[in-house]
Amino acid sequence: MTAPTEDPPSIRRFIEFLKKPDEITSVAVIGLFLFASFFVLYVARTFFIPIVIAMLFSFLLKPLVRILRRIGIPEAVSAALILIFLIGGTGWIGYGLREPASQWLAKAPESLNRLESHVRNWRKPMERMNKAAEQVAKMAAPNSGQSAPTVEVRKEPFMNGLFENVQNLLASAAVMFVLLYFLLASGDLFLRKMIKMLSHAENKQRAITIVREVEESISMYLSTVTLINIGLGTCVGTALYFIGMPNPVLWGVMAGLLTYIPYFGAMTGIVIVTLAASVAFDDFWKIMLPPLAYFICSAMEGNFVTPYIVGRRLTLNPVVIILWLVFWGWMWGIVGAMLAVPLLVTFKIFCDHVDPLAPVGELLAE
Repeated sequence: MTAPTEDPPSIRRFIEFLKKPDEITSVAVIGLFLFASFFVLYVARTFFIPIVIAMLFSFLLKPLVRILRRIGIPEAVSAALILIFLIGGTGWIGYGLREPASQWLAKAPESLNRLESHVRNWRKPMERMNKAAEQVAKMAAPNSGQSAPTVEVRKEPFMNGLFENVQNLLASAAVMFVLLYFLLASGDLFLRKMIKMLSHAENKQRAITIVREVEESISMYLSTVTLINIGLGTCVGTALYFIGMPNPVLWGVMAGLLTYIPYFGAMTGIVIVTLAASVAFDDFWKIMLPPLAYFICSAMEGNFVTPYIVGRRLTLNPVVIILWLVFWGWMWGIVGAMLAVPLLVTFKIFCDHVDPLAPVGELLAE
């Protein structure tokens, strides 16, 4: 007579978990809370996006405010000076890119026609096959002599949608800069208030440690990645300049901004540069040079420069990064994709300092 086989440990733990209704209820409540939180973040994204950007910028700039405070400059004055420099630099870059961007917008109809002619030349063999298939379909159609009714779809004018998007962007930028000023000018006010709310000394020390490490890590990450992206944009712009690509500064700035989105940003930039090169050049091999140069610069940045400079301290699981990018890109669009990695770094640091969430932090690491 054979002895009964025992269940594996994982099944036994799952059965014991099902026997505890309190734990099931707590898990269900947490799941409903997370679902409701993400739903609110999705619906009210126009409200939360400038707040999140302001908080991340405050993490980046607070060390600079502390340095200015040590030399005798008040926090309110330091915050004002930093914001003036930040807004002035952004406006100067935007003004410098205004002319090449407007030139490309003005040439858009002509560029689309040239792109269409290139595609038509490349697709001539396929078009011959399509024409033959259409003739066969017309011969087989019962009502080949009657023309199908046409349906006209009215579209909203492009300029109206563009004007509305610009208005929303300016309003969100104004909210972000105002909130950023008060976050920088208040110093450690919110941290002191949060510490007073905690009762145990251990929890107070843990809260200080988490906030300080988040500030340090986000500041280091954003500043380092920004410098790397500036270098990549310079490399791409220089390469396109020597290739003969029109407006290389515009494409260099675009490359630097898109690099904030890991993996997908480089692919998007290569596709855009390929389309622009197909408009600017006629020869096939000349068209392939700009995306090839973009790919080489991006590959060097992603495989050598960033891992060497950033190091393994903030190295995250690539699978988690992709899932996180897709999720926040779906939630908040391109802005969410650019904010995904700083948010993931912040969440990982928080998990590393909270014992029940330590396995989650380990899962996020590479």
